[in-house]
Amino acid sequence: MPGRSTRCPRCGLTQFAEAACQRCGAPLVAKPLAPRKPWTPPAVHPLRAIWLSPRVAVRALVDSDPTRGVIVLAWLVGFSTFLTTLAAKTDDRFPFAFAAIMALVFGPLLNFTLVFVAALLTTWTGGALGGRGTPVELRAALAWAQAPLLFFLVLWIPRVFAPGRWGFPLDVLELALLLWSEAVAVVLVAEVHGFSIPRGILAVFLAWAIKLALIVGLLMAAVPDRPSPAPGPSPSPSASPSAPA
Repeated sequence: MPGRSTRCPRCGLTQFAEAACQRCGAPLVAKPLAPRKPWTPPAVHPLRAIWLSPRVAVRALVDSDPTRGVIVLAWLVGFSTFLTTLAAKTDDRFPFAFAAIMALVFGPLLNFTLVFVAALLTTWTGGALGGRGTPVELRAALAWAQAPLLFFLVLWIPRVFAPGRWGFPLDVLELALLLWSEAVAVVLVAEVHGFSIPRGILAVFLAWAIKLALIVGLLMAAVPDRPSPAPGPSPSPSASPSAPA
């Protein structure tokens, strides 16, 4: 029977359905061929797609699991950027081991806070411009926009083992990575909110402006005003010395 096959229970020969096995003559029971599964394209891996196809990467994240990799990325980027900054200041009085401990404790905490606050701000600014992104989706976008900053995991090495030798090239490279990360953030924010790149630029710019205003306001509130000197009693006029006779 065309399109149907069976396997002999005695000798294991797979053959088209017949009354008996062609090899050993054992009776056969026909069963249909298993349907061939349709081909599906491979799933998008965000860590590979984020470099050349950031929109595709963040759309795959938002549609599947917007929390994927957010904590790991924020932790690695916070630790590596903080360590690279401190590595340039290490010396005999500030050893590298102490800098690494500080980066391990404070770097991820600071970056978590920055990503969380930036996600809330871009949710609000993007919504004011007609976007539809949620805080969870914006958190994923801003965390994955930091993927270029993963290079900081190795940039601290020349800061420690060759201090002063690669200073200017490293400064240029770090600045380029920061600008690349901001450009990716604009693209991802625009994709999550569902609007154009110019609106994404405006949403990110407004979020930065609000964040800077909050920082300045907190600093001004934390610094106490210098008290003005209290007015003292006016000195009494002393008697003028008498003129000599």
